[in-house]
Amino acid sequence: MTKYLYQKHITNIMTSRVRFCPRCQSTDIELYAGGQTGAYRCKKCGYVGPLILEKDIILTSKDNKK
Repeated sequence: MTKYLYQKHITNIMTSRVRFCPRCQSTDIELYAGGQTGAYRCKKCGYVGPLILEKDIILTSKDNKK
């Protein structure tokens, strides 16, 4: 019974994926060259490359209401 409640609780958690620059950790990134090259560009430090970092964050109930 406890295992079922735990699984149900996990399915109700809202997450969001955040992409950020590997050089300066800024989230202000965009696709470079219209996405044709598969590269990203950071607007803050000027990094251009195919590698970006992604992190899943758990949204609180306060964040879900926005």
